Parts: sequence; C-alpha cells; structure tokens
Amino acid sequence: GTLWFGTEGKGLVRLLADETFDDFTEEDGLPNNIINYIVIDKRNIPWIATNQGVAWFDGKKFNPVNELNGIVVNKILIDKYDCLWLA
Repeated sequence: GTLWFGTEGKGLVRLLADETFDDFTEEDGLPNNIINYIVIDKRNIPWIATNQGVAWFDGKKFNPVNELNGIVVNKILIDKYDCLWLA
C-alpha cells in the first residue's frame, strides 16, 4: 500500500509500495507546507489538513477546498456516511 507522512514545514511525503518516495509542497498545489493531519476516505482519496486550508489528492494533483483557503485546519474526521468534519 501507500503511506503518507506530513511534515512541519517541508510538505507531504508519499511512500509507494515499491519503496520509492514522492515529495509534495505548495509548489505542487498544497495549501501550505505545514501538514496537520492526513485522512483517507472510503474511495482511497487522501485529504490533507494544513495551516492554510484543506486539499485532496486525485492521484495526479492536489485540489484545494477553496472555501477553506487561509484557515488553519488541525484535524479531519470522516463519519460512517463519508462526511468530513473539520477542526
């Protein structure tokens, strides 16, 4: 499988099954390089909480949730109905 690691200022790291790493930063579409929380939904989509908003990864690029730009999000929870709860 894939493992995701957040950092305190250097963005996001993805470890693939073949043991290769990918690094992602604001230059790749993250709202911020300070990663507060990562959660994977039922569709296997990672949601990333940062100090400047939230983005989700579609396998190719990060898609910011524009309504949350500039807002610190510390945690994301997904309930049994696949709804996101942000704190």
